[in-house]
Amino acid sequence: MLKKTVITSAVVSALLLSSSGIAAAAGDKSGAQTPAASRLVMSSDSYGRNYWAIQQP
Repeated sequence: MLKKTVITSAVVSALLLSSSGIAAAAGDKSGAQTPAASRLVMSSDSYGRNYWAIQQP
């Protein structure tokens, strides 16, 4: 179960990084707010469980 969670987390991280890289490569300089997806950060609780949280600006 833990291995599946780690693999899923890695895939989601890769997708988020690639999507933010595509937006940067496209030269998006409109001054729009950062999309919520790029503000996602992985955290863990005191039991070692990982979860996604939205980073506050």
